[in-house]
Amino acid sequence: MALRAVPDHPKFASLKARIGRPKYVALGCLEAIWHFTGRFTPQGNIGKYSDQAIEAWVEWDGEPGALISGLTASGWLNDHPVHRIVVHDWAQHADKATKNSLHRSGLKFCVPAVRTKKKRVRTEIPSEGTVSRLPEPEPVPEPEAKTKAAAKGKPSQFVLPEWISREVWDDFEEMRRKLRAPLTDRARQLIVADLVKLEAQGQQAEDVLNQSVTNGWRGVFPLKASQETSHGANHPSPAKQRVDANRRGLAEAAIKRGWFTPDDATGSRATPMDESGHDGIDGGVPDRLRAVGPEILSPECRTGAGGASDQTGAGVLSTA
Repeated sequence: MALRAVPDHPKFASLKARIGRPKYVALGCLEAIWHFTGRFTPQGNIGKYSDQAIEAWVEWDGEPGALISGLTASGWLNDHPVHRIVVHDWAQHADKATKNSLHRSGLKFCVPAVRTKKKRVRTEIPSEGTVSRLPEPEPVPEPEAKTKAAAKGKPSQFVLPEWISREVWDDFEEMRRKLRAPLTDRARQLIVADLVKLEAQGQQAEDVLNQSVTNGWRGVFPLKASQETSHGANHPSPAKQRVDANRRGLAEAAIKRGWFTPDDATGSRATPMDESGHDGIDGGVPDRLRAVGPEILSPECRTGAGGASDQTGAGVLSTA
């Protein structure tokens, strides 16, 4: 942590003389003071600890108080009205790790570093009886660090179109925040552009947004309900296909047996003949044909003498 020029500095010679120790001991004590400051008082306010506590940590074996007194008298430590003593120019000479630690904690140095601008001064030969004075350097204020909180506080420039429900849009925004993917102004503009395209296809923006909220989608997509409806209208379910096939088979069998007369060429509909025992249902199916199955037998013709089905009986319904 110590700079290479420290052993050659006049203040270092003064420190050696005041504590009465050789170069390696004085340099070690000074290095230990800086390590103590970086670890326990990174702001530079080393005076929060007593002189005895600081010298005990450094393991000073000389006269109590002599080390702190020598550091202060030689200019390595400075008296301070609030913090008692502070490390000289600590804001300028602290290592990078200490500065990063202060930045993460949101703290500042007790004595900020003073930066000066180098100005070229025109030298003039003073006349007799006058004293030339150089202009004093002007301190340059440190730039304010940009924090994430300040960036988050930037007002949004996005304006929601009037044709989109504010309530539904707020639900979509809340869903995105819960997914840890909050919308930026650019993302909002892209979402609105997609909604314009879907509106042109006849889909309501509110329905599309509600669909995304329900499914936890980050974007907007065509409605699934409309696709399922059109698919179901063109392709009946397997159950309905089986029922329709059974009804057509019953009607065709009844027509072949002469119980009904077809009304159209396809034979999909039929009217009952004037025949006793044939009252019909939904276009005229006889009483004995109310059951549904591949073959329908009348009660008296279900079994023959040998227990097998009598295929010659009048009650057997076959499409052949």
